[in-house]
Amino acid sequence: MRAIGLSVALFGVGCSCGGPGASSDGGDDGPAGCSDQDGDEYGVGADCLGSDCDDSNPEVWSAEQCAATCDTDPHSTGCPCDSAAFPEPEICFTGPDASLGVGECHAGLRLCEDDVWGACEGQTIPLDEICDGLDNDCDAEVDEGVTNQCGTCGDCEEILVGNEDGAGDWDLEGSSGVIVDENGDITLDGTTIQLHVIWVANSLDGTVSKIDTRTREEEARYRTGPLGVSNNLWGGTGDNPSRTSVNYLGDAYIANRSFSGEASATKIYATGCPDRNGDGGVDTSSGWDDVLDWDDDECIAWNTGAGGAGGLGRAIAVEARIGLDGLIEEFVWLGLYSRQQFHEIDGDDGELTGVVADVGTTPYGAAIDRESNLWCASLAGNICRFNTLDPDDNELIAEGAGGGFGGYNYGITVDSDGNVWTAGADVSKYTVADGTWESAPIASRGIAADAAGWVWTHNDDGRMYRIAQDDPADNTLMQGYGGRGVAIDFDGMVWFINWSRGAGDALDGDISVVDPDDIPAVAGDLDLCCDTINNSYTYSDMTGFQLRNATNPLGNYDAVFEPCPYGETTTWTGISWEGVTPAGTFLRFQVKTGDSLDDVNAQPWVDAAVQPGDDSPFDIEALLGDDAEKPFLMIRVLLVSESREAAPTLHLLGAQRACGFIIG
Repeated sequence: MRAIGLSVALFGVGCSCGGPGASSDGGDDGPAGCSDQDGDEYGVGADCLGSDCDDSNPEVWSAEQCAATCDTDPHSTGCPCDSAAFPEPEICFTGPDASLGVGECHAGLRLCEDDVWGACEGQTIPLDEICDGLDNDCDAEVDEGVTNQCGTCGDCEEILVGNEDGAGDWDLEGSSGVIVDENGDITLDGTTIQLHVIWVANSLDGTVSKIDTRTREEEARYRTGPLGVSNNLWGGTGDNPSRTSVNYLGDAYIANRSFSGEASATKIYATGCPDRNGDGGVDTSSGWDDVLDWDDDECIAWNTGAGGAGGLGRAIAVEARIGLDGLIEEFVWLGLYSRQQFHEIDGDDGELTGVVADVGTTPYGAAIDRESNLWCASLAGNICRFNTLDPDDNELIAEGAGGGFGGYNYGITVDSDGNVWTAGADVSKYTVADGTWESAPIASRGIAADAAGWVWTHNDDGRMYRIAQDDPADNTLMQGYGGRGVAIDFDGMVWFINWSRGAGDALDGDISVVDPDDIPAVAGDLDLCCDTINNSYTYSDMTGFQLRNATNPLGNYDAVFEPCPYGETTTWTGISWEGVTPAGTFLRFQVKTGDSLDDVNAQPWVDAAVQPGDDSPFDIEALLGDDAEKPFLMIRVLLVSESREAAPTLHLLGAQRACGFIIG
């Protein structure tokens, strides 16, 4: 539209050679032999009623006024000139000097004919602003004050949800890490999470089980790599997964040890699996007895190897990295025991970034804190630390340094205060602020910290402990079944993975679930579940709670908007919002469309706006292209805080659309 408008203006058709609102046809409404810009039949030419030296003014000027004008600008319309001295047209512009070359305003040409300067033909001077996507009044702003409520031209509708009269209610289904606060706005809450899934690796089988933490049912089972089953829990050529790490959406990253092959990481979607083969549905597992072939399950995002054969993947941790513009990028770090390295992998496409952290010890577990530090446990009896933004910023810390204790360690976690805990020959707490150690003589393997100030451990001999976060000596013993993993779900329940309960054990379940408010007195009082898992040697953060508990708050609110009424076409034109973002916080908006609800769920997200930075409403029609005409729209609002001192709030969210009818 802009290119066509400029061409028209250059040819003098549709341009305005007078002031705002003046006729722009060069005298079409006046006598044929009269150049008359303002339509008063006074101008330049034999058929004019008289001369008019200011033809941008509908008022006829007197001879004295014309003489004064010609004294100021001798080349004005109607002023005398020497045709022989000016045989060629000259460039002219009668609008304000500051508007020339701004927006639609450009110069024209003026001729000296019959010894009189003619009108400035072909110029465009400032006009009243109209809604056409152009800067008509030449003030470097487009369509200011004339757009509709959607911030666009033409018809529009705006569908609102949020805390205003006439808006729909907030619906938190599908959202995570957010609540509706006392003011009726959406905000972050790290303790209210809509994720209810735990990912448990079946090591010998080369699979991972996705279990609903509320129903205790296994929802799906996936192969974790192309190498398949191992013939030995501690060796062989299979994938042999043993560590899982879960992002804030519930997606799982699995570390495959692959003793005789190349260690690898695999990403599996919890929801929103794409329809990669285009058959209109998502081909994926429906339960523990429905395991698809490696290449057939569309919920498996990617698998990436690192380090060559024998690297031995024994640590994995995912991080959500927040840029200065609020853009969230996800990376996963795969720790290779034999290489004493961590390899960085792009969480979106699974590509190795080329960033490698040499840690100087054998990684056996990993956890990330809110300062972008990755901490690793090691059987060598020390821990490592490096900054994921600058892996050269690293150190190796002897466990128990200055405290007189130490030894090997297996599991590792970071509590809500940012302090590091390890499980091994004893349970040790490293206070990061002053570099001191505390310990309790508790042999253990798995370890996890909850939000209530407790740390939980699990050991091969079945001993399970609850330990006070502020005092490791304050602990409570529970007798359970042997295992090497412990996790906290988002309802606060503690999951102990009983990988070895003993042959012939008739108890119903391979996981012990403990209510922290109801500690069992004896093993017989344990709540057992999930007897479908097998050889489940699983360390690390199986639910994603540790990531949430130890790092900065992050949440998402998702909303689906439906198409125009039946028979009308839908074009999504924009999104709008009202929100508050204190310093260090962001609202990041993503969009996607589809032909149905299932289709929209299977599409990738497109980054749109961010606050602070972009204004509401935000044009998504240009962003989405042809996809803007698909009937269903989903908006995701990511709420991000770089600290625990402030949180963004979302007051109102809107989707803007144009509805029409198919003609023909």
